[in-house]
Order: sequence, then structure tokens, then C-alpha cells
Amino acid sequence: MAPTIDYRQLAPRVQIGDRRVLIVPPLPRGAWLLLAPIVVLGPFGGALGAGIGVVGRLLSATQLRRPGGGRARFAIAGAIEVAAILLYAEGVALIRAW
Repeated sequence: MAPTIDYRQLAPRVQIGDRRVLIVPPLPRGAWLLLAPIVVLGPFGGALGAGIGVVGRLLSATQLRRPGGGRARFAIAGAIEVAAILLYAEGVALIRAW
């Protein structure tokens, strides 16, 4: 029984009997509002945007799932989002200058 991906939670899940169970804790409420800017990089940023977007989403989602931390984990996840967008902008600038 291979795990599948739950794209709403950005997490793997397995089928146990009649139930589908996430392997990791679910994302907190409102997490998609924080992840939205980087999700846009995938379809509109080409290959570079998609690569940076996937890595940024995974890192942010992992940070948001950590226990405890309160607002600090949202701040760190937001910093990851900003860093990913800046990395994308720098990559585009380097490609254009080349």
C-alpha cells in the first residue's frame, strides 16, 4: 500500500481500511494564506519558479507543522516565503543578464 499525496495539506497519506490518514500533522488554519504567494511561482514562474516554489512550499509547510512555537513558526514560514520569492527574482535577473 503506497502513500498518496494530499495536495490540500501538502502531505503524504495512507489508506487504512476505509479511512485515509495523514502521515504528518495537518497544516494549521490559515496556512494557505501564507503559502499563496509562493504557489503562484509554480504556474507563472516557469521551470525556475516551479522548482523554487516546490522547495519553498515544502520548507514552509514543514515549519508550520512543527509543534509549539506559536507565532514564531508563522514568522519563520513567512521568512521562507520571502526568501524564495527573492531567490526567484535574483535568478530571473541573472538569467536575463546572461
